[in-house]
Amino acid sequence: MRLGKGAKLVDVGLWALAAFALMVAAALAGARLSPVLDVIGQVAVPALSLAVIGAALALLLRRWKPLIGFGAATALLALLLLPQWRPPLPRPSPQAQVTRVYFDNIYWKNRDIAAAAASVAKVSPDVVAMAEFSDAQAPGTEQILKGLPHRVFAWANPRFRGHPRAVIASRYPVTPLGRAYDGPYESLAARIHAPGGDFRLVVIHLTRPWPFRRKGELARQLDVLAQGVGSQPTEPTVIVGDFNATASGALLSRFRQRTGFASAPAVAGDWPANLPAPFRIAIENAFVGHGLTVVSRRLGPFSGSDHRPIVVEVARGS
Repeated sequence: MRLGKGAKLVDVGLWALAAFALMVAAALAGARLSPVLDVIGQVAVPALSLAVIGAALALLLRRWKPLIGFGAATALLALLLLPQWRPPLPRPSPQAQVTRVYFDNIYWKNRDIAAAAASVAKVSPDVVAMAEFSDAQAPGTEQILKGLPHRVFAWANPRFRGHPRAVIASRYPVTPLGRAYDGPYESLAARIHAPGGDFRLVVIHLTRPWPFRRKGELARQLDVLAQGVGSQPTEPTVIVGDFNATASGALLSRFRQRTGFASAPAVAGDWPANLPAPFRIAIENAFVGHGLTVVSRRLGPFSGSDHRPIVVEVARGS
């Protein structure tokens, strides 16, 4: 039976969508071979969402051959995303007390102080960590960090986009530990004296892996971070931040292997915040090590930023 022009266009569109999903799956599978492949692989969740939509359309239109392509892409992407969705984590210790940590790249141009304050208030965190906290948010510091009296600020390079800095604010006492490591990017560390036990909190904001103007810079920063957190190999540690990389990719897989830290499960993506959830990628991440585990990880309410906050509950692991 001859297909009409419209039917042919439908087939071409379906095959193109299936080919895109398969290409992303192949890039993620080969991410260790090239940083370019690793970056392409970061859109695995949006590609998976498109593959599922494409499969539904192919099934509805009875386009069986494209349906096979979508099925293959869906299965492969889901398999490759398992380390991000269901990472191995220790079980929480019986009677372990949970500490709720809120992290947000607040975005240095974000002047919606009311949204930022409401986002934090709705979560009611024990500890707040932020990156790109700049002059735009400074007038609302007390409003945003209400109820979190113990605060540490780390100023970044003043030439970098309006004086952004990392922030740690806690309802529990803190001991400032300065920058977590040396490098031209935001980092801050503090010891949180939580009821469930002291732990070191490290806040970071790493560079973008594109457009590759500084080849290997993100990988170098992760190496420096691994060395920094490894300098005290027995202290319970939580790392939160904007990694500009997904936990299923090669860079953060290597970071886990080097440090022995476990990543928080990241099913829901956080960036860009204005896209529907199935089309966002999870570049805000959390890692725990040296006796800690992640009880839960979820997205926080919209804060006015181009990122969605993440809320991670941590406790002693068994």
